[in-house]
Parts: sequence; C-alpha cells; structure tokens
Amino acid sequence: MPITFGQLSFPFNGVPGYTLQNTLGNQRLQPEISTESEIGAEFKFLDDRISVDIAYYNKLSEGQIINVPITPSTGSSSVTLNFGKIRNRGIELSTQITPVRIKNFTWDISYNYTRNRNSVLELPSGLDKVTLNQNAYDAKLEARLNQPLGVIYAPVSRYDPQGRVIVDANTGFPVAAAEDGYFGTSQRDFTMGLSNNITYKNFRLGFSFDYRQGGVFYSSTSELLMFTGNHYLTTYNNRKPFVIPNSVNEVTDNTGKVTYEENSTVIDESHYDDYWYANSNRAGIYQYRILDKTFLKLRDVTLSYNLPATIARKITAERATITVFGRNLWTWLPVDNQIIDPETSNFGRDIASELGEFRVGPMPRSIGISLRVGF
Repeated sequence: MPITFGQLSFPFNGVPGYTLQNTLGNQRLQPEISTESEIGAEFKFLDDRISVDIAYYNKLSEGQIINVPITPSTGSSSVTLNFGKIRNRGIELSTQITPVRIKNFTWDISYNYTRNRNSVLELPSGLDKVTLNQNAYDAKLEARLNQPLGVIYAPVSRYDPQGRVIVDANTGFPVAAAEDGYFGTSQRDFTMGLSNNITYKNFRLGFSFDYRQGGVFYSSTSELLMFTGNHYLTTYNNRKPFVIPNSVNEVTDNTGKVTYEENSTVIDESHYDDYWYANSNRAGIYQYRILDKTFLKLRDVTLSYNLPATIARKITAERATITVFGRNLWTWLPVDNQIIDPETSNFGRDIASELGEFRVGPMPRSIGISLRVGF
C-alpha cells in the first residue's frame, strides 16, 4: 500500500487564528537620510538637432532600512535595522541627435549612458558584513565594508602555492577552502541604451537597444540543469571518467611537512553526476552557477500608422493610430552565460533580488497590435 503524505494548511480545520511574521520589528528604527550633490551641463547645437546633457552626482545615504538575517533560534529569520552608510557616485549622459529632418521624413536618435559606483562605508554596530540574501544554498549576497553593496560569496576550491587545485584523494573532488571566495558584485559596470525613431508621412518606426555591462548573479536554473544532466557542461569528456586537470593531492608526513603530489584519482561514471551536484562537489560547482550579468537586448520595436483625418472623423474622432509592437524580441548573452536572462528574478524587488534567480521562468516575449483613438 503506497504511503501518502497529508497537508496542513492555515487556518487549520476552518478555525481562524493569528501567526507571527518571520521578521522581527524594531522600535528604535530611524528614518533614512540621504544627501546629494550634483553638477551638470546641457548643450544644444544646430537648431537643437544635437543636444547633450551630462551630470555627475555624489549621494550619501545613512540609515537605509533593510531586513537583516538573524539566527532562527530567536524565533525570527530577520530583523529590520538601519543599515549604515552607503556612498553612490556616478555620471549620467544623455544625447539626442536628428541626422535627418526634411519634408515628410525625420530620423531621431537618442543615446544614454550611466555609470554608478557605490561603496559600503558603515554597517550596523559590531558587524563587518551583513548577509542580504542567502536563499541560494551556499551562495550569499552580502554587504561588506569598503566593498560595493551586494557582493556574492560562495564556496571555492583550495589551491597549492603553484595554483593547482587540491582535491580529495578518495573522491577526486576539489577540497573546499576554509573561507568562501569572492565571485563579484551584482552592480553593473555601466548601462547604456540606444533608440531610433523614424517618421515618414503617417508612418512611424521606432526601435531601441538596451546594453548592460558587468556584474554577476546566481542562477539556480543553471544548478537545476546540472542536476538533471541537461546543462551543456555536463557533457564534459563525453561523460566518460576523467581526472580534474591541473589537480594535486595534499600529503602530510609524520613530521608535519606538507607536500603536493599529482592527482590520479579518477571521477568514474558512477560518480560523474555527483561532480555537478553541490552536495558532493561543494567547492568546485559554484563557478558554474554564478554567471556573468551582461546582456544586449532589442528591447522593443513599434510600427505605427496615423489614419487619415477623414477616416478618424467618421467615428467622430480627432485622430486614430494603429500600432504593431514587439518587446524583448532578441537577447544576446555572453559566452559565460548561455542559460538564462539575467533580468529574471524571483527574489523580490529590493536589494535581495540582486542575488539572481531561483528556477524562474524565462523572460516573456510579447507581440501585439493596438488602436488608439483621440476625441
């Protein structure tokens, strides 16, 4: 007889009640204070056919309000605190160009560029780091002093003085270092966008590109594909037995002297799957789960047609426009990430979402048609 599992739901048996939140409140919470200085300039040339707007800013935020994880033995999983002090510095550039402006035809180009650098200057008293999100196995999104807000740390392998991977002679898997390793920041190096609008008589064509460079994110989709064997990396060596390249065994003799010998332990077919699973290969697997955040997108394309006024007046309207549109039609990803769109995340909308994604669906692509009527 098969064993079945029951399911408990709340309210239990139709009886209402109360539950406590997992987040502990804070009666000493203070308001967040931000001070910002900015300097900029705007230039226009050739009868406004070329315009440039550039600005530099320096923003200092104190007492940002976030939920900080605490030990579950307190009865809560997090507490709301005033975070500390964060500095953001950056530049913003916006340019508009009209290369063609003649009768019945206009071509407008817009370009924008943003670069932001932030740093954690202070943390809550007594802390040198704060975990912002740890819902990705052993990967953590953290705030650390004098580092960007939102750095990702995870287990890494140990290496000998010559830079060779130290592996366990019994299993052939890498040995984990005592401390987690730095994989990068969730912050972008820079972002930029390019949009075009072309108008010819009653027709208008518009399309825009969005490019975001740098940053890393945790992908549980990559982890799941490795677990099921559907990830392209799991075809390594045609799924035949192999020895980890450039690996050594650490050997300690009776006097305590440590030496390193070339590793010859084979990861055989019965343990091949384990190599791609964190429970078995905790030290060596996160480099394949924490991916490059860079992408280039054809963000949207629109083609519009303004109906002649004689047609619009037949429905007592001043104007009517038919538009065919598409969004997220094409995405380019770097070689380091052939798995999933970095914009997908199901970790919420606050700073915790910067950790990445946990087995989320792909970014939707939409195509449609619309009719706008003005009276």
